[in-house]
Amino acid sequence: MKIALIISIITLASRLLSLISVQVYMTFFGPRASAIEAYTFALTVPNIVFNLFGTSITAIVVPIYASLLKSDEKEADIFIKRMFAIIIAIVSFLMLIGFFLAPLVISITSLYYTQFAIFALRVMLISMLFYGINYLFQGVLHSHNKFLLAAMVTVPSSLFIIGYTLILGDTFGVHGLVYATVAGLSLQGLILAPKAFKLLYKKGVRTKINIKNIKENEHMKKAITMLGPLLISASSFQIMSLFNTTVATHFTIAAIQGHVMNLVLVASLTIIYSITSVYLPKLSVQWEEDKERYKKTLNQIIILVLMLMIPASVALFMLRNEIISLLMEWGNFSAEYAALTATLLGIFGLAVVPVGLKEVADRAYYSQKNSKIPSIFGFIIMTTSVLFTIFMRDTLGAYTVAVAYVTSFTVGSIGLLKSLKLFNVSFFINLAKIMFSAGLMGIVLHIVPTLYFETGIIFINRFLMLAVPGILGVLTYLLMIYIFYRKKKSEFIMRGD
Repeated sequence: MKIALIISIITLASRLLSLISVQVYMTFFGPRASAIEAYTFALTVPNIVFNLFGTSITAIVVPIYASLLKSDEKEADIFIKRMFAIIIAIVSFLMLIGFFLAPLVISITSLYYTQFAIFALRVMLISMLFYGINYLFQGVLHSHNKFLLAAMVTVPSSLFIIGYTLILGDTFGVHGLVYATVAGLSLQGLILAPKAFKLLYKKGVRTKINIKNIKENEHMKKAITMLGPLLISASSFQIMSLFNTTVATHFTIAAIQGHVMNLVLVASLTIIYSITSVYLPKLSVQWEEDKERYKKTLNQIIILVLMLMIPASVALFMLRNEIISLLMEWGNFSAEYAALTATLLGIFGLAVVPVGLKEVADRAYYSQKNSKIPSIFGFIIMTTSVLFTIFMRDTLGAYTVAVAYVTSFTVGSIGLLKSLKLFNVSFFINLAKIMFSAGLMGIVLHIVPTLYFETGIIFINRFLMLAVPGILGVLTYLLMIYIFYRKKKSEFIMRGD
């Protein structure tokens, strides 16, 4: 639990730094500048494409490689080196295809400076190679129980982008930012390389890669068998993200929307991943040995997630203006942009709970070695979001994607929880207690910001406008949770009541 907490803190800090780097260049160049819109789209496309494979790499490579390390180190080395060869070959092919298809991809958007957008996309495609190396190196380190270096992998690239923007941004503009981003992303793999290669080549195993030994190897067969459902599940979210980004370009909010989504997802998923990383191994064992205990542990996780995510959602919605004012309303980020961004933050904040529940439910099924059901609901979420956006775009305008995001994940998370048979009297009683506590917290957050703080320093004023209601709201929520659960604290911790 201690190492999970440490990793969670480091990961959260590194992801926040990544968000800061985005905020720096958006503030410097302007969040709705046409060149930044093109840059954001160009960065999103390879990120989405490779996240599709990155998710599969994590779900396939790490379990197989880690298990082989315990039984046959030589076979483990052979397996991971084959995977390196396969991933590099796939990425190279995708980069080549993407280079020729870049004009077609850009043509479906409403981006200005089309030639720049094509240039940016082609250069950004190089980053897929670094994404692939980074995912594989992280898989090697995780399999050897080396977590700290991988947790801070995004720090060098974030610092590199911040440094470029502040020092060379005026000279080379957004064109230079494209090259700086690719250079920064290359650092992610480079900082992991020494440690990863030391682990990989300590035995000096030499492996020949050819089609025959890949097809005949039982571990490669297992990896290929697992790939289908995982690709379906991962691709659903990535297709939805690409569609959302494309729609956002029509309202010139791609950069703003992407930044807000990242802000919400970093705040929620970092916590969720930390919880599931601790409980997932336990769930896997309990599913095999004691299904009743498995259900109790899963209930405990769900209630814990609700306890954390519901007040987080309330806070993001109620304090949306104060958060954006403190974090973003500086430089070229005008009050008009801030108002739009705050509204988007409030809407996306409502997705915190359903996104968190979906991630827990997915991992509950993975602990059962079942990737089919998560893939089905992933497809349902994607389809709901896309159809909602198509039919409601003219009505909701720039806010369509945000509302579609909340709607689709709500539908998906309810379906997943229902399929796991988690809806019972105890669930709804706990949900009512948490929502009542969060509701009182929301009242506090609504009343306190009406107070005005004046210190003569804008940053401090804005900080106090966010911090004072935030602290009082959290204290109110914690007090109510203590009142509701003080008599059953031990039972809640042990049984998830």
